[in-house]
Amino acid sequence: MSSNAATPSFDWSKISTSTRIAGGGAIVLLISVFLSWIHASAGPITVSQSGWGAFNLGKLAALAALIAIVVIVLEQVRPDITLPVPPSLALLGCGAIGLFCALWHILFVPNAGVSGIDVGRGFGVFLAFIAAGVLTYGGWRRMNEA
Repeated sequence: MSSNAATPSFDWSKISTSTRIAGGGAIVLLISVFLSWIHASAGPITVSQSGWGAFNLGKLAALAALIAIVVIVLEQVRPDITLPVPPSLALLGCGAIGLFCALWHILFVPNAGVSGIDVGRGFGVFLAFIAAGVLTYGGWRRMNEA
């Protein structure tokens, strides 16, 4: 019994450099959402929050990274599936969303409203910004390949 459906396969040699750049950026963006985006300290006590735990824009950045990863995997494993938008445009859009989310939290640090409490940015938000930039660059580069 044979089937006409395409058999899922994965070949690393068929992945372009721009797709690898975008995929790497998406994976690092997803990981960075779970790192510290903000920290507050009052004397010897320091508390930090991840982008996922503290902010809705952090969750949006994670969603954008997941969509980018799904687009890349789907394109490589099932090339017979047609997406509603070109994959390069989807990657560029996901990167732009991630850039916006991270930049928002870099520029606008919440105020504690209490004297003696220092609120600052964590390492994860800067890593998210760089990773989203890499994802955006990979999508842009793919767009210009064809």
